Amino acid sequence: MTELIASGVRLMTPISFVGLGEVIAERAGMLNIGLEGVMLMTAFAAAYTAGATGSVWAGLLIAMLLGAMLMAGVALIELLFDADHIVVGIGVNLVGLGATTVLFSDLTDKVRITPSFGRLEVPGLADIAGVGQALFNHPVTTYLLVPVAAAVAYVLAATRWGLRIRAVGETPAAVDAAGVSVMAVRFQAMAACGALVGFGGAALSIGQLSGFGENTTDGRGFLALAAVIIGRWSALGTVGATFLLGLALAVTVQAPTWSWAPEIPSSLLLLFPYTLALAFLSVQRGSVEPPAALALPFIRRR
Repeated sequence: MTELIASGVRLMTPISFVGLGEVIAERAGMLNIGLEGVMLMTAFAAAYTAGATGSVWAGLLIAMLLGAMLMAGVALIELLFDADHIVVGIGVNLVGLGATTVLFSDLTDKVRITPSFGRLEVPGLADIAGVGQALFNHPVTTYLLVPVAAAVAYVLAATRWGLRIRAVGETPAAVDAAGVSVMAVRFQAMAACGALVGFGGAALSIGQLSGFGENTTDGRGFLALAAVIIGRWSALGTVGATFLLGLALAVTVQAPTWSWAPEIPSSLLLLFPYTLALAFLSVQRGSVEPPAALALPFIRRR
């Protein structure tokens, strides 16, 4: 059980950062179907930068900057041209998959194995019986998840910018009437979302995998989308949902080694996290309400 929890915590980390970014965006009324594509591109950028510079911190920084720029570009398309969020998101996913596939084929030797965040064992805490190794022997990115999640929760609940984000996602007309630019708030929320998606991409390639492989995200961006809904658009709820999904991913990895478990085809095991996410979404159907203005264009009336 300890090994399963440790694996679940490690696997949830990239998804959690992406989910936290999407919480900010969706609370501002912006729906990002393209999380998978942006996560792919930032994971590649982190691996390539870390390999080229020998610095994992440089890889993390570049991934966050690229994520912010990509999401800012998506925001401009959606806000200036009232483009459909789902159509744009699908396009981003296709571009992300295509671009990283081509780049990977050309730069395989430079990104397959790269420097990574090694595990950091917390003295004293790692020796706690039962949970020590499960919770306190992880890469730095996993430990950073705690303050980042707390910061996102605090910003959304207790700051003026957080209030504006929540208001824009619910009643953008009222925000506009108060003299605040709806487009500016949504643009800022998307840029912040992109930075956290970049953090998640880096946490995957140079925090968890020590390199980049073709389609290395393997649907984790979509799991992050599901986690936001399961977590009811709250930062801490989303992190809790990603922990459950991380455990599901851990099961797919470890189940074949369990002598007591029935033999299950690997193809079915790989479906388990996504089936679990669909089950949660089905149970919640009708019981949770998204932000009222989610994915709806705002047309300023004069």
